[in-house]
Amino acid sequence: MEAVAYAEAVGTFLRRYRRQHGITLESVAQLGREFGATWSLSSVQAIEAGRAAPTLPTLLTLALVLGRLSGEPLRLADLLGAAEVLERPYVGRPDQPVLRAWVDRALSGASVELTDADHKHVHDRPADAWDAHQDNAVAQRGSGPLTAEERHAHVNARWEAMIEPPEAAGYRSARRPRVSLAESRAAKKLGIRPLEVQQRAVQLWGRSLEAEALTRAGADSTPQARGRVTRVLVEEILESTK
Repeated sequence: MEAVAYAEAVGTFLRRYRRQHGITLESVAQLGREFGATWSLSSVQAIEAGRAAPTLPTLLTLALVLGRLSGEPLRLADLLGAAEVLERPYVGRPDQPVLRAWVDRALSGASVELTDADHKHVHDRPADAWDAHQDNAVAQRGSGPLTAEERHAHVNARWEAMIEPPEAAGYRSARRPRVSLAESRAAKKLGIRPLEVQQRAVQLWGRSLEAEALTRAGADSTPQARGRVTRVLVEEILESTK
């Protein structure tokens, strides 16, 4: 069972719910503006496509809008649709995201606390398979058991391999990843290559610099607000290199 991003869960629900009830994107944007949101057609499209993680005010407005247009009042938890495992907050590592039931309780007013029963190991693998990789590392080393530092480095390497997207049919493109303007500016400020900015962004937040900025600033944020958030993110990347 794969963990789902909140933006993806909300976007999938919005698309299905809107189509089931014959609601147009424009009517969602228009009624949203009547409730105080600065929604345009493109901003609602971004929410539906999962490109923008809605803020709490956006979720509240979206629930109001869809409830008004369909005649069926919605709860905040309804906006997550059929998602069963949510990617954040995770417990210790990204492969231990929270279960949907925990999110529903939090949205219903329960105390926000995490227990062992509230998260799921999405990428669980048998202990003997993991130990085999450790044994191979020891054999390649050609000496005694791995030190704590070497074991930590090996686990990190295995984790990176687990989350790396698979290459299509074994083919690896020779083209460099596309670099955005924000990544280029961040690289210049940090004194590193844009590719390193991309890598550090994925390591820190699981997404690109621009995607994280949009997530934190909100779907209806202004370019200026996203710019301020981006500057904070660049500082976080800088801190991670120390």
